[in-house]
Formats: sequence, structure tokens, C-alpha cells
Amino acid sequence: MNTKRLITQLVSLFLFMNCAFTQQSVNIIPQPVFSELKNGIVSIGAQTEIVLINKDAARTVAYLNDYLAKWTGYKLKIVNQPVKDPAITQIIYDIKVKADAPDEAYGIKARDNTIRLMGDARGLFNATQTLLQLMEQNASSDRKKISFPACDIYDYPRFQYRGMHLDVGRHFFPVDFVKRYIDLMALYKFNTFHWHLTEDQGWRIEIKKYPRLTQIGSMRKQTVVGKKFNPFVGDSIPHGGYYTQEQIREVVKYAADRQITIIPEIEMPGHALAALASYPYLGCTKGPYEVATRWGVFPDVFCAGNDSTFTFLENVLDEVIQLFPGKYIHIGGDECPKTRWEKCPKCQERIRQLGLKDEHALQSYFIQRIEKYLNGKGRMIIGWDEILEGGLAPNATVMSWRGEEGGITAAQQHHDVVMTPGKYVYLDHYQSRDSSEPLAIGGFLPLNTVYGYEPIPAKLSVEEAKYIKGAQGNVWTEYMPTESQVEYMVYPRAIALSEVLWSQQNKKNYDNFLNRLKIEMKRLDRLKVNYAKHALGIKGDVNRTKEGIIKLSFSSRLDGAKIRYTNDGSEPGPNSEIYLQPLTIGKSMTVRARPFLNDQPYGNEYRQDFIIHKAAGKKVISKFAPGKEHNPGSDFALVDGIEGSENSDDNNWFGFSGNDLDAVIDFEQPVEISSFGINFINNPRGWIYPPSSLSFSVSDDGMVFRNVASKDSFENKRLLKIRMDVTSLKARYVRVIAKNAGKIPEGKPGAGNDAWLFVDELLVF
Repeated sequence: MNTKRLITQLVSLFLFMNCAFTQQSVNIIPQPVFSELKNGIVSIGAQTEIVLINKDAARTVAYLNDYLAKWTGYKLKIVNQPVKDPAITQIIYDIKVKADAPDEAYGIKARDNTIRLMGDARGLFNATQTLLQLMEQNASSDRKKISFPACDIYDYPRFQYRGMHLDVGRHFFPVDFVKRYIDLMALYKFNTFHWHLTEDQGWRIEIKKYPRLTQIGSMRKQTVVGKKFNPFVGDSIPHGGYYTQEQIREVVKYAADRQITIIPEIEMPGHALAALASYPYLGCTKGPYEVATRWGVFPDVFCAGNDSTFTFLENVLDEVIQLFPGKYIHIGGDECPKTRWEKCPKCQERIRQLGLKDEHALQSYFIQRIEKYLNGKGRMIIGWDEILEGGLAPNATVMSWRGEEGGITAAQQHHDVVMTPGKYVYLDHYQSRDSSEPLAIGGFLPLNTVYGYEPIPAKLSVEEAKYIKGAQGNVWTEYMPTESQVEYMVYPRAIALSEVLWSQQNKKNYDNFLNRLKIEMKRLDRLKVNYAKHALGIKGDVNRTKEGIIKLSFSSRLDGAKIRYTNDGSEPGPNSEIYLQPLTIGKSMTVRARPFLNDQPYGNEYRQDFIIHKAAGKKVISKFAPGKEHNPGSDFALVDGIEGSENSDDNNWFGFSGNDLDAVIDFEQPVEISSFGINFINNPRGWIYPPSSLSFSVSDDGMVFRNVASKDSFENKRLLKIRMDVTSLKARYVRVIAKNAGKIPEGKPGAGNDAWLFVDELLVF
């Protein structure tokens, strides 16, 4: 059967089936446009030959053989022509699927002793990833024999931009790990690597014209310990590193061989402390500056009124252009405070000379000047959505990270957009609520939320939607000091994102994805990827019965798993109690649980401290609803026996924006009361403040309350656990009122906005 006839049949079949996958579809991630199993197998082994008809696939064939050598211990012979010999299995790299096939499209037809891959250079690389995925699923334990399923596949991506990002500024990672990162991207058909190379905390790219950037800017004297910002606690360990230009060329070629384009990011005008520490004349105050040792946003930025700043940046970009052949250069543009510009004579003179409205317009001038320079070199700029402020540069592409609004605005202005909203694709956020999770920057982004992301906002018209080129997973490494930690945070969430970006919208199904992920995890295990196992691990749910009894139930998607638990705080082991039914939490205890497979622990442990008090499980009525962003979903979470942690993003906290907490607990009958408790978060950086006042009152009828305890001053600690003793009393109702702090004061983050009041467990003893 000739290629044209085959693809016509495949496409026709795909259309008639209306894209619906059946039980006979093939287990591939990301889910292809069309796949169907046929009867039979194609046997692959060391004697199999590769037929290289499409010469554009030479690099891909070399990649395939390198992969096989590491996995199976053998490479396959490469020939130029197919043979009609039933004793010889051949993998044929053939011509493009069809003349008008979508970009990166490919086809696979596997029958008898032939696997035919069809596509252009990029399409054939994508086909190779599918080939390898199915080979691994159907290999013998010694990899000597592979029973590849007879099948038909026709596939192409939904989005042209499918990206992953890595911040090497906060923590430096060696070339070997960057290559491994790229290798994992390639497995799931990502095609863009956004390499974040400069930061306040470190400059990571060699610039020969400015050697101090790596002599000074690549090294910080220490790093903040955890989140101990105020007062600052450092680890006293110097941290640094950079990539030589030779190493960068090596990585760029390595990525290109895997059909991945690298976009380098050189941050400007903000996030520039490492550069300023190296060359102080580039700042408004001229220093002294030092490479940052803590995380956050710093006031010192490149001076926009000094022409020498632009000379420096243009010289830097000239060397960057020589290293990275892709069309895009990322120039950052985010989180640029204007305080130095407001007081800088040169910046103010620039504003006057150009007739600019304000410092935001000065930033727009800065970005547009850099864009004009890069356009003149044949390159395009891409930047974070702050580049919209003051007017967008004419040809810029926007990465929308502060939600989707920036992307919507840019698309409506007919600018290309890459969606990177923190709520869906910031892989530095926590991926479970479990207290056993390692420290992260904050936020909560479970696997199913990533999978459920839709990059095209509903607000956009069909025409405007065309400007959404794709999306990207962002990996900021403040709290990822090791390679192992990066992998833990990225996988398998990046795999879920790969399906968001590649697969057609009507092909997505989370349960089906998890079934395929179970299979794919075996490959991650073989590659020794330190992936998070939450998707198949343990999940704990706390509920209450109609009688107010607190129950804890467990579940796991891991086939054949037994959940074992303890309730005395000890570590669960293969001989611990087996979970059979929901546990009653009738007293204070620490419950720990974990799935076991063949008596071996799997994934993360569930661990929860319960503090059982008189109000636990009782009925609570709140006068004001919490904000939708910080709402556990039920007032029960205020009295579920679980206290919120220092992480304001854990699901226990009720967040009230501008409103008070005003809640009444009904004990249904009078109870003896000797003390009250309540917990708050104090985090002005996150716009979260303690209450201005707190009061507890009691009532016998639920109508008339008398105050029994109050407080109007609080310690300056992040986690405030308030405990208030009272003279023994008896009452049926308890009312707690915590007054919101009101508007955020000047000079604080979010000044002028409503403060958040974060409240958790209401305790009565």
C-alpha cells in the first residue's frame, strides 16, 4: 500500500470515528489524534534494521539508536532501501505524511515485519517518541525481544508552542542535568525550552566582553534558610556557577537534535542585582550592590536614563544571539519596581525629554528600545505580561503569568501569546496538601488541575484565539536546591501539561490519562526520575457524620495496594494495621498512612495531626463567606480538628478579603468551657494580616451574647496560635468575631487594597 493511499484511509477513518478513542486505542501520552490497534505484532530485536528513506531524519535515527543502546544494549543497522524478506523486521523512516499535513504531523503503520513512520523531520521525531513509548510497554524484561503492536496512528499537535522553563538563577544546575531535563521534555513532545539564565541571585551565562558577570555575578555568598526572611537567616554557604559559551553551544545542539528550540532569558530592567553587583555603573544609585542572598523583588534595577545601560545590554545580546539560533530572545520585563527611577535624575530627564507620562511609560520605552535593536538583528522579543504596561512593544510576544488577563489583552491587540498562569502551570507550587510535602514557594497545584487547564480563554473570539500559540510549565527554583527536587516538582505534572498542549481538546479524559500514566510510570522508574507519586498514591478525606462525628477515609489508585496506618504517630510499616473502613477520630491523635505494594511502601505518606476539642465536628454558621480563592468549601473545616500550617495555601485556611470572621458554634446543649483558641496567619508580603481585634462571647439562646474574652494586639509571628483561658462557664453557643485589619497601609505590598484575614481552627476546651 503506498503512503498517500494509507494516509487517506487513516484520515478518513479518523473523521468517521469522530475522534473517539475506544478500548482498542493505543496507550500513548500525549493522547494522539487517532490510534487503533490491529491484530498481530511486529517483532523487534537486535537484528531489526532501520530504513532511512527520508534523509531529513538522520539526526532522529541517531537519537533512536543512542536511546536503544542505553536501554537495550544494542543499536540497529541503518540501510537505505527496504527489503521484501519476512525474516527481517524493518523500521522505515518515510516521507512526509501528506503535503498539507499540519506542522509536526506524523503517521505510523505497523504490520507483519514492518513499522513505517511518516513525516517531515519534526514529525518523524514525534513519531519516534511514540515508537519508543510503545516499544517500552511491550518489551521483555531483558529487552531482547519487543512485541510491537500492529496499529495505525495519525497525529499532530494542537498548539505550536509547547514549552518547559527552568530557572538556573536561583539555583544553578550542571550541563548534564540540563540535558536530562531536555531529554525528558523530548519524551513528551515538548518543543521549546525556556532557559532562565540571569537573576538577582546569579548570572549564569558567560559574556566574554563583560567577564565580571561570571567572576562576580555568578556567585552569592550564601542563601536564605527556608523562609527565614525576617530576621534573615543564611546558610553561610557560597552558591554559584555558570555556563561557558562552549557549554551553551553544546546544549543548544543537544536540544536541536531533539527538535527542541531554546529561548534564553536575559532579565531586564528588573531582577538585575547580579549584573549590578558586577558593574555598578548600570544602576541608578551606582551601588554598592551585592548578588542577592534571599528571594523576592528588589528595588535596584537597570538605570533607564543611562545610555551606557543600553550599550551594555546590546553588547550582551550580541553574544547571546551568536549562541542561540532561535528567533526569540526573552527579555523578562517582570517585577520591575519604579522607586529608583522615580528618584533618579537621569531617568527623570529621560521621561522629560521623551514626553513620557510616567515611569510605566519609561519601562515601555526601555522594552521597545531593546525590541527595536533585536528586530534589527533578525530576532523577536518575548516577555512576561508586565511588558504590556505603558504600551506594548510593536512585535512582542507576551507570556501571561499573572493570571490570564495579560494574555487576553495581548491577543485582543493581535499579539502572539504563550499562556503561563501561575494557577495552572507554576510547577514550583505544592502538589498536595499533605504535611509531608517538602518546602515550596506556596500555592497548590495538583495533577488534575494541570490536566484540566484550557489555554484558550473563553473570553476570546475565534479570531483572537489564533494568537494563543500555546503554553508553558514554569519551574522557579527558590526551593528546589537539588536536581532530585526539580524532578519531584516537575513530574508527572509536566506529563499532564504535555497532553494539554499536544492532544485535541475532545481527546482529553483524566481517568483515561491516569490509566496511561500508570503504564508510563514504569519508564520513569527505569530512568530513575524522582517523580511525585500522588496521582496513584494515598489520598485522605476528612468528613463528619450527621451526628457530628469526624471520620477519616483513605483511597489509592495504585492497583493491588494495601493501605496501612497507625494512629499513635509511629511510622506505618508492612505489619501495621490494614485500612478497611473510615477511621473515627474521637480523640487527639497523629494518623499516618501509606500504600504498600508487595509489602514495599509506595509514594508519599499521609500524615495528619488531629486536635479534638469540644467544638470539633459541631455545627458552625459564618456570617460572611470567605473569598473563593481561599475557601475549604465547608464551615466544617473550621472545626475539623486540623490546624492550618504556616503555609497559607494549605486547604485548611479560610481567607476573608476585607470581611470579618463572624461565626457561631452550636453545641446543641450547654457545655462546660474553660478556654478558647483560634489560629491566624501573619504574612504582610502576601497581603495577609492579623485581625485588628478578637472576641469570644457565649449565649444560652443564640440571640443574646455576652463577651467573655477579647484581644486587640498580636505577636509579630507568621503563625499565630491564640489561646485564651476563661473562668469556667457553661453555654450552648459560642460566637467568635475577628475584625479584618482593613486597608493595607502605605509602604506595604498591596498598599490600598483590602487586607486578607486568614483563619483556621476554632477551638473550645
